[in-house]
This record gives sequence, C-alpha cells and structure tokens, in this order.
Amino acid sequence: MKKVYKRIAVIMMIIPLLVLAACSGSDDGSDKESSSSNGDKAKKEPIVFADAGWESLRFHNWVARTIIEEGYGYPTDVTQGSTSVTVLALQDGDIDVYMEIWKQNIKAAWEKAVDSGTVKKVSVNFDDNVQGFYVPTYVIEGDPERGIKPMAPELKTTEDLAKYADVFDGKLYGSPLGWKAEEIAQQEMKKYGLKEEFKYIQPGSGASLKKSMVKHYEDGEPWVGYMWGPTWMLGMYDMTYLEGSFPQNDVIVAINKEFGKTAPDVVDFLSNYQTSADITNAVLSDMHKNDIKAEEKAKEWLKKNPDIWTEWVPDDVAKKVKESL
Repeated sequence: MKKVYKRIAVIMMIIPLLVLAACSGSDDGSDKESSSSNGDKAKKEPIVFADAGWESLRFHNWVARTIIEEGYGYPTDVTQGSTSVTVLALQDGDIDVYMEIWKQNIKAAWEKAVDSGTVKKVSVNFDDNVQGFYVPTYVIEGDPERGIKPMAPELKTTEDLAKYADVFDGKLYGSPLGWKAEEIAQQEMKKYGLKEEFKYIQPGSGASLKKSMVKHYEDGEPWVGYMWGPTWMLGMYDMTYLEGSFPQNDVIVAINKEFGKTAPDVVDFLSNYQTSADITNAVLSDMHKNDIKAEEKAKEWLKKNPDIWTEWVPDDVAKKVKESL
C-alpha cells in the first residue's frame, strides 16, 4: 500500500510537467533524451532497509546502501523500529532488506515470517559471531602491566563458574528482559546449577549491560555476564568466551520476495554479501573510539577494502562505486 501511494504522488507531479512539455513544442532532441532519462530514474522506488537500533546493523546497511545507490542507481531509505516490528514489516513488504537477522534469537518470529512465504534468506552476513557468557581475560590469565593477578586460572566453561562464585561476588549479569538471550541465559544457569551460586543481575537495557562490563573492566575488577558480538566492547577489550554457554547463531541477510522480483540485480549482490564478526568488531571499536557515524565509517571501509566488496558485484558496478568514493 505504501508503494501504491508513492506511485500516485509521482504521477500527480508528472502530469503538469507533461502538459507544459506538450505546449512548448520543443524540437530539442537533447532535452527529450534528458527528460526520458529522468523519467527512468523516477520509476525506481527506494529500497527500504530495516534499522532495529544497533550499530553493526547500521554499518552493514550503509555498506549495502552505498553500493546500491552508487553502483546500481537505486535510491534507498530506512525504516526504524524494534526487532519484532521490523521483522513483521519485512514480512508485510514495508521493508525490503534486512542486513542482520539473528535468527536463533528470534526463532519463532523468523519461522513465522518464512512460513508466510513472503521472505527469504539470501546470504549469511557472518557466521563466526559468538554470544554467551564472557569474562575479562585478566580474570583467568592476570595482567602484569596492570598489576592484576589471575583470579580464576582454571575457568574455561560455563560449568566451571560454580567453583568461582566468590570471585565474582556471586553476581552474574544476564541479558535484558525480553531478549531471546535472556531465556537462554536462565536455561544455562539452571542446566549448570548456577542458580544456587549466583544472583542473576538483569540489566534494564543493552546499554546498561555494556556499562556494567566496561566499568568493571576499566577498574580491573572481576565480571561475568552475557555479551554478544559483534560489538565495540569485544573489539576494544580482551574478553574470553566461556565455552558451552550459548548455541551458534548465524546472522543472515534476508529480503521480501516481492522486492526480489523488482530488483534482481540488487538481490544478486546481496546474495554475495559476506563479512565476519572480526571485521565488524574492529569497525565498531573504531566508530566508538573516534565518534564516527555508521555512514561515514561504511564509506571509509569501502575505500580501504575493495579486495573484499568488489567480489560481491560486477566490474562495472565496482567501478561506479569506486568513482563515487
């Protein structure tokens, strides 16, 4: 429905221009060619991306949007909302492209969207991400430069935590309420008998969870809790993942199927899109340290890494994108 309204608006704007052109009786062939070219561009509707609020998604949005706008000539736009709202919008066709679907975290919503027959996975953005329980590496190995001695030298797995509850003052920081990860975290605590040893600290938001981790790290204090990657903290701080805490979570690129029919060339590009958690961690860390916005960082990354992204697109598209940068 959204796109129908856009077409009506475009038509209402074009009609007066056509009337004026007919009255002018111009014989200038170059003007006719220019008018035709502009008309073709006007027919291309914006490709709408999902923005569910996290920086890695915004970065990948801008990498894809820059390539699409400069290399393929399509305008792009973005729709903001929560994960559940934007996944539903993808299903309904109000969003065309979703660059980061953490399908394990929204399993029911994703399966419902797939079952609707209106969405499909086109690629895996990255599959080396790890979410789960983390501790600062100095808790295990110490940090001589900071005068920190090992506090839990044999800590390797989530199950091992039960032996070191005193080290962490009996506190384990979990996922914010409402996240799929919160449900998994509770299950893992029960599975490994940690509920008797730890008080589960539930942060009010992802931001407050990050703040607690950063404060403890900067102070050189022990901390254990849920964290996910890619995120700037895992790019900036030396953290160790505790084995056996959370299942692997492929992060996929998905589209609305109707969009796939209208822009098959863009879908071919998105089908080749693949990065890594390590790449994204480094990007997010730099964005945080230097206060760089996602759009600026995406263009900088494209300039510095043509060996990666030019493999996703035809040579003529790559040439246009390079020239725009």
